[in-house]
Amino acid sequence: MRGYETARQIIAHNRGSVSAMAEELLIVESLDAEGIKADMAATAA
Repeated sequence: MRGYETARQIIAHNRGSVSAMAEELLIVESLDAEGIKADMAATAA
């Protein structure tokens, strides 16, 4: 149960990045490490 709560907190804290990745995945169907880093950087700013 502790792992679930930790995962939930991480996702909640990074909601913008998760949403950006989901939107991009609908278009390109896969993301590489560079795509994930770009999404994380764009939503962190």
